[in-house]
Amino acid sequence: MTYIVAFSNTIGAFTPPIVTPSATVTPPMIDPPASADAIPAGGFSDDAMVDVRTAAMIVGLAKSTLDKKRVAGGGPIFVKYPSGAVRYSVRELRRWIRVNSTASTSEHWAAR
Repeated sequence: MTYIVAFSNTIGAFTPPIVTPSATVTPPMIDPPASADAIPAGGFSDDAMVDVRTAAMIVGLAKSTLDKKRVAGGGPIFVKYPSGAVRYSVRELRRWIRVNSTASTSEHWAAR
C-alpha cells in the first residue's frame, strides 16, 4: 500500500503530517517456468560463462555453499582458468538444476 503525505506550511508551529492511503497497485502474476530449460537464468544464453556469485544466484545457493561443493564435490561442473578465475557454464548450471530436481525426498534418495 502506498501513502500520500501532506505537510503543513505553518511557520513556528509543528503540525504532524497527514497520512492517507492511496490506491493499491497489484503487480501482474507471472507463470512459473515449465521446465529447467525455460529458466531465464538472468537473461544469459546457454553458452555464457558466469562467475561464482552469478552462478550461485542462478542455482539458488549461497556463494559459500557453491564454493564448498566445488571443493567437496556434488556441485555443478566448473572451469578453472590458469589465472585462478572460476567460471560456470549457464548450460551446465541448468543441467545441474534439472538433474537435482525431484518431486519428493523419497524419490531423491531412491535415485542415488
